[in-house]
Amino acid sequence: MRKLLGIILLVISACAVSNNAYEERLQKWVGQPEYELYERWGMPDDVFYITNTRKIVTFTRIAKTKHKNVYNEEVNYQAINSGYQSNNNEYPDYCRTSFTITNGIISDYTFSGDYCVSQNW
Repeated sequence: MRKLLGIILLVISACAVSNNAYEERLQKWVGQPEYELYERWGMPDDVFYITNTRKIVTFTRIAKTKHKNVYNEEVNYQAINSGYQSNNNEYPDYCRTSFTITNGIISDYTFSGDYCVSQNW
């Protein structure tokens, strides 16, 4: 039982490290000009204008690998999974990252998904 608990804690801590590394990479973008983000990440998948000087740009990355949906009662977010579900109930891993841009400067970020790992974006 102790060995199983140790393995579970190791897996959880590995996931936390991945997200922390990703978040550290995103934090470095705060204060950078908008155009540098586009040079590095490409054009965003979505843009939401809050005001004339403030907007949120969102990038969605889909992994080429898929994971098995093991939860029968899992909430299915159609905006994410639409068009990606296969016949054998598998879903691609994804990461959705959004940056708030104020007056052309990145002022904040947020991310969600199971594929948010530190990469060279």
